[in-house]
Amino acid sequence: MSDGKDPELSQVFKDILWGEPRGAFDKPLGQSLLKVYGHSAGNEFTDKLVHGLVHPLRVQELFGNLPPFFKPRFSGGEIVVQDLYGQRVRFPLAALGKHGLNVASTGAGKTCWTMNLGLQLAFWKIIPWFIEFIKRQFRQLVPLFAILGLQLVVLQGRRSNSIRFRPDSVICAHT
Repeated sequence: MSDGKDPELSQVFKDILWGEPRGAFDKPLGQSLLKVYGHSAGNEFTDKLVHGLVHPLRVQELFGNLPPFFKPRFSGGEIVVQDLYGQRVRFPLAALGKHGLNVASTGAGKTCWTMNLGLQLAFWKIIPWFIEFIKRQFRQLVPLFAILGLQLVVLQGRRSNSIRFRPDSVICAHT
């Protein structure tokens, strides 16, 4: 039996490996089926159930109606990043570390995304520092943070190779 080759996967396991990142097993039935196969307890009936969950997605892919990428892996956490095909992409606060850099092309939503992130951090009583080089939109958050009893710091940078700021140019909420 051992000819040095890897054993061939059964069709049901190929279906599971294909369907899981595409969301075939997100509902309660799918979660139960994953548990069944996780305990090696599958049978003909459960094989047909798996096929019934995966087959419609394969048809959608065949006709080009399936989203072009897998479901988000970050689905649990305190910070909501965006909705992607009806699923919220979330990540834990610990993933933020101590600082972040938001880089994208013009009009991609960097400012809106950062303002949204700042408001979510305020809910968790984490006070970010914002640096504005061109736009002056982050200062709109100062009164909202003040309502929450938090002091938001917005630094107004210059368009140069180095970040310089004067203490009298810092916008803070006074509580």
